[in-house]
Amino acid sequence: EAQAQNYLASKIRKEIIAVCKTKMQEPSFDEYSDKPWIYLTLAEAYFGLGRMKEYEQLMTELEEKSKTDKSLSKSFDRDSFNTQMKNLKAIL
Repeated sequence: EAQAQNYLASKIRKEIIAVCKTKMQEPSFDEYSDKPWIYLTLAEAYFGLGRMKEYEQLMTELEEKSKTDKSLSKSFDRDSFNTQMKNLKAIL
């Protein structure tokens, strides 16, 4: 059962990556109010799949963008993300 759940989780994470990347390529992406959470959801999916290089690159990119992008710097709530990542690390 654990193997089946891990397979399903991996499949869902791959789907999440595809959805997030598609959203990020849309011309109207800069206008999304939930843009920070799309980045963070993508980062979490990378992490969950063990794709640490992509996770770290995305987090670095997000930190840099948050310095100049007001929508990211105002609503970039790392506390919830950090809590979620702590929980994810505990179960992986």
